Amino acid sequence: EGKPGAPLAWMCHGWTAGAFRMVSRAEPFLERGWNVVLVDLPGHGVSDGLTKWSAEESTTLLLDAIQQLHAERPSLFSAGVVHYGHSIGAFIGLRISRRRHEINPEIKFRGWVLESPMTGYTEIFDETCKLLRIPSPLRPVVLRKTLRHFNALNEGAKFSRLSDADVPQWGMPLENTLLVQAMPDNRLGSVHHERLIHLMEAGDAPELFSKALLEDLTHSGSHISPSRDAVMRAWIEEHYRAHSSA
Repeated sequence: EGKPGAPLAWMCHGWTAGAFRMVSRAEPFLERGWNVVLVDLPGHGVSDGLTKWSAEESTTLLLDAIQQLHAERPSLFSAGVVHYGHSIGAFIGLRISRRRHEINPEIKFRGWVLESPMTGYTEIFDETCKLLRIPSPLRPVVLRKTLRHFNALNEGAKFSRLSDADVPQWGMPLENTLLVQAMPDNRLGSVHHERLIHLMEAGDAPELFSKALLEDLTHSGSHISPSRDAVMRAWIEEHYRAHSSA
């Protein structure tokens, strides 16, 4: 809990990590007196797992958690929320942006920090098929079964094609957005952040988008990074100056 009237940083880790990996990333917010929430995704840290893990169900659970915390502690949300997501945590953040209408409209998202983000499932599906050595002629069959299974698991989901799980259909930020990108990205490659950059810079409000491509940042094992912290501090100072000092 930070200063009265401070914004809330909602921080979501990457795949196979946990909230503890976001502690150092939280420091630029903590030192300015912000409220900070670190979450463990389902099946990570101390959170229970899911029968079948999906980013969609994880998004549903996080929306429920945001809603419940707001009901219990509305003062934490009085100055809005900045979502910080790393890797799949950023992917879930993009989905939260798309599904924000499902929660109390008093919860206002004011910004998004996407670190080395996953921005689509298309490449993950292709990678999985290669790892499982599924022949190319059979992949459309596998995809149809995957989509049917996904829709059955996630009530209300109506995904009919793979691109439904790629930005922009999956979700896009509508507020100030900072891309902090490992260069090169040894886990996701370049397609994910390049897709986001193209969409944001060609969109209706390119002035809301900032990017930092950091050659000393790695996708994994990067919970401590002075260069990333410097970028974060400068971005917070620029866009949230009223809350930039404790």
